[in-house]
Amino acid sequence: MDRRKSSDVGLNTSVNTSFSHRISRLKPLQDDFQEGGQNEHATLTRTHLTLFGIGNTIGAGIFALTGIAAQYAGPSLVISFTISGCIAMTTAMMYAELASRVPINGSAFAYTYVTFGELPAWVVGWNLNLRYGASASGLSRGMASYFTGLLLKFGLVLPTFLTGLTVFG
Repeated sequence: MDRRKSSDVGLNTSVNTSFSHRISRLKPLQDDFQEGGQNEHATLTRTHLTLFGIGNTIGAGIFALTGIAAQYAGPSLVISFTISGCIAMTTAMMYAELASRVPINGSAFAYTYVTFGELPAWVVGWNLNLRYGASASGLSRGMASYFTGLLLKFGLVLPTFLTGLTVFG
């Protein structure tokens, strides 16, 4: 692998700087094992990221939406949770297999970067961010509804500008 500074690229035309080369470049595994395995300073630990993922996934799915889903789906909700659990278990097994074959710290972004390249990893990374944002917004909406209902039980009524949103009139 050719390691040159970005200023050297303009001087030497043998370096491939095409768009297709840049989006398909792969991250070498050796970089993660140099300097004690840490190239960058981690601000979020594994515990933080694990709790963030569990809170979004389980919180939005179980705490906020189960009551609403039970009204429409009825007893088939149990079957739905069973299928979802099997899919989650299969995904966990695939991540475990991939983590044993690609020995670097990371998640779907890092594994995609190593195996497919930079552009697919970028898409996967933003997909993860969008998914967590959507599930966090769904969770916050569900929890806000529960909190508003709890306040109503105590006789406290919040103003409508705090509890509702009018879009397009």
